[in-house]
Amino acid sequence: MSNGNKTANTKRIPTQEDLDIFDKIYEKYNDNGFITFQDFAEYIKDEYEIKISDFEFDSWTKMFKTLPKYHIIRDDKPHLSGFKASINKASGFVNFIGSPFHKFSKLAELCEKEDWGVNNQSLKNYFDDYVELIEDDINKYLSFNQQKTKCCFNIGLHTRHFSDIFACLNVNAKGEKVLDGFYTEADRWLSDLDLPEPYTFSVNFDTNLSFRLDREHILDNKYRIPEEKRESDKAILADIEIQAKTLKRLIKREPHNLSNLIVPICYKRKVCFLFPIFLTDESIEPEILLTCEKQPTSYLLKTILTPSMDTPYRYARIIGKPNVEWLKPKGRL
Repeated sequence: MSNGNKTANTKRIPTQEDLDIFDKIYEKYNDNGFITFQDFAEYIKDEYEIKISDFEFDSWTKMFKTLPKYHIIRDDKPHLSGFKASINKASGFVNFIGSPFHKFSKLAELCEKEDWGVNNQSLKNYFDDYVELIEDDINKYLSFNQQKTKCCFNIGLHTRHFSDIFACLNVNAKGEKVLDGFYTEADRWLSDLDLPEPYTFSVNFDTNLSFRLDREHILDNKYRIPEEKRESDKAILADIEIQAKTLKRLIKREPHNLSNLIVPICYKRKVCFLFPIFLTDESIEPEILLTCEKQPTSYLLKTILTPSMDTPYRYARIIGKPNVEWLKPKGRL
């Protein structure tokens, strides 16, 4: 890139070449027309070795004010976009200061190829949910270097060559853990750290347990059933019970095929299941999904969800990538 109006003692005004680069960034990362000043600054520093401080500030701000295409949010405070603020308030676990917008784009490229939805929203959801899982027992999952200047944790994802991926954080003078990026075990950044294990789930469906129906809760949510396929309350409950029992018989007969029949999900740190319910013989995909929660002596068929909702996929992906065609990230590309 040219130096434009920059001299030894003055800062430069953005040139047409700069604007062309800004356009590239916008097209690649800014589908919704909104990024933060911090996202923008970090990206051009990493990719083009350009520092915001190189620009004459008045020209910089005027440029963005006069170009309606760029909706830059000036962000002087620690940026928590893409993470749940409650994580920081509840336990002081990790203060994620940085630019998740840019870092999650990098993480999506590092992971085994997967559909993470528009703007990698499902990947951000996964990371939020994963942090919530480990924060109550953080000493088990967080590893520091000897100087306590940095730390990491295994995020439960891997590359296409099956290398574990770690969230890597620097610890500043205030004790805040600043997200540096996501790296594999071979990266030099992790050379002085022990590599922690990821959070794991025990997924087991007990075919010896009977079913119970939360009839009131199911019928309270029957509006989620397509109107043209909505029957009487009695018929809805009967259909659900019959299909649930059929699925249980199939699982008992084909335990190796469990992941193709029902989907394990994590809800409030408990492993539950999603049962697909087909309302007609002609249905290609299930119209509704039934949550199945394990009780001490039975399974409780609790409520109705639909494949178009974002929560079923979100609850499922924290355990693993669903192995069924009827459950995909919402707003997928």
